[in-house]
Amino acid sequence: MIETKSIQDTFREVLKLKLKFLELTKKYQNLGYSKEKATARARFPKMEAYKLLLKLKFNGKQAVEFFRNVEMPISLKWYEDIFFAWYDVTGRIFITPKTREWCKLPYPGHPQGCPNYGKKDECPPHAPIVSDFIDLTKPHFFAIHAFDLKAFSERMTKDHLTWSNRKSKCSRYWQGHVNSLLKREIEKKIGKNQIYTLVFEAMSGNIFRTLLSLGIPIRRNPQEIVFKVALIGTPYNTNQLTLDDYRGGPCE
Repeated sequence: MIETKSIQDTFREVLKLKLKFLELTKKYQNLGYSKEKATARARFPKMEAYKLLLKLKFNGKQAVEFFRNVEMPISLKWYEDIFFAWYDVTGRIFITPKTREWCKLPYPGHPQGCPNYGKKDECPPHAPIVSDFIDLTKPHFFAIHAFDLKAFSERMTKDHLTWSNRKSKCSRYWQGHVNSLLKREIEKKIGKNQIYTLVFEAMSGNIFRTLLSLGIPIRRNPQEIVFKVALIGTPYNTNQLTLDDYRGGPCE
């Protein structure tokens, strides 16, 4: 029987190949090759990474962009942190007002949807529309952190024998960690006059359509891998918004 790699392990392999590519490129540059020639000689790990990404249904252009953007997470304290990626999404995000209504969809223990809806400033309907928060005529970016929810769930059920599968995947136990890492990554790169939000969907951003257009295999009600996303850009109105506005936090 042929063993197939999980999505998580495939992404980990791609990241290893990216690091190998960078290592070889540096090696050839140290030997006196130009950057262009060093990159060409080091291409084999990159080609292998492209093959893996194509198996995940990335198209050729998406695979090239992902390989260019993917990075090692800022912290490997948790095995479940798979990768970080920084994408230029200028002119590429999808905004659909109905996404704000998703917060009201029922889920286990919350028949009326998220209890924060209508109560917190960063939640609908109080949160501004994306175009009233970020100046979409100027460059804007996605910061993406991939988290292995399946591995986390397995670790939790092993450490807590009485926990159910549902409890082991509850965002209460992992979302704070992921948000913290994402913020640290952003604050390493963010410009002086830029702001960001962790609640893109609350601002009518269609995260599913946008990530799928980049090739990222996001799923509804994910059971294996979670993609946490932040939008970064220039404030639409610098007189009203500060760096601390709408950064968001873990949902209940």
